[in-house]
Amino acid sequence: GVNGGSNLAEDVTHSGTVAAATMGASLGIPAIAFSQQISMGATLDFSAALKYGPELIRKLIVAPWRHDAVVNINFPDRPASAITGISVTRQGRRRIKESITASVDPFGRPYYWIGAPRKEQELRQDSDISAMMRGEISVTPLDLDLTHTSMLSELRMLFQ
Repeated sequence: GVNGGSNLAEDVTHSGTVAAATMGASLGIPAIAFSQQISMGATLDFSAALKYGPELIRKLIVAPWRHDAVVNINFPDRPASAITGISVTRQGRRRIKESITASVDPFGRPYYWIGAPRKEQELRQDSDISAMMRGEISVTPLDLDLTHTSMLSELRMLFQ
């Protein structure tokens, strides 16, 4: 299925949709995470996913597939007729605004929302965020290995 709500930039690290695809990949199953962007207060329009999803799957099935990869696909919040293209992208980055908002949920319980709103940290033209802003479908290959390799070397030297 297609997840309601995009999984862009840092969102992929706490996405259940990407986690399910990651689990499939860890079991040796080529896996794709599909997500549909939605604007605040809008109704989900899955027409782009319905039109372009089968074509994307057909292309990915015959693509060379690394055993430790997941493909993360996001459809922009627009009807299929307004899609401007398909871009192979990299994971974007956003800056989390340092704020804490206190509120109360519908049951009267207090809660705290940390880090909202987010802003684009650096708007790279080849990022998933940029593709969404241009009205393009974003196809991002993700690696299961989240190791920060340069820091790994630094820490090894520190702990020798």
